[in-house]
Amino acid sequence: MNLQRIAIVSTLLFGSMVVSAAVQAQGESGAKTLAASEIKFGESPQLPKGAKAVLLMGDPKQGAYVNRVQLSANVKIMPHSHPTENLLTVLSGTLLYAEGDKFDAAKLKSYPAGSFIVETPNKPHFLTAKGAVVFQVSVPGKSSFDYVDAKDDPRKK
Repeated sequence: MNLQRIAIVSTLLFGSMVVSAAVQAQGESGAKTLAASEIKFGESPQLPKGAKAVLLMGDPKQGAYVNRVQLSANVKIMPHSHPTENLLTVLSGTLLYAEGDKFDAAKLKSYPAGSFIVETPNKPHFLTAKGAVVFQVSVPGKSSFDYVDAKDDPRKK
């Protein structure tokens, strides 16, 4: 195995342990379960119009958490970064994703359902979708959503 693969596998194992510990800490009565019909998406202040999210577990201000995001066709999430190594899984549709501090459609790569992305901490990235897409982000600890350019931040409008 090369060093990059070892790092990815280690990250996945560590991320799984952190998320698993957070789920266990949420209740002593058993597993936390959510049927698809119970998951209700809503507006998220850090995301642009046309994007909705739901916090499935945890608390972004306290520690590990899992977010699920719905992105409508052609909605752009402008360049931003996070201080944590986020684990992104595409659940449906095709996500268009790239790294960089400026939105550049020529850099975008397609990630269809089932794809997995490990985001590098503090590395700006951006995304969009040609059609509707749903993806899930597992975050191993307290994090933030930091836009490269403040004018792109919906919280400041």
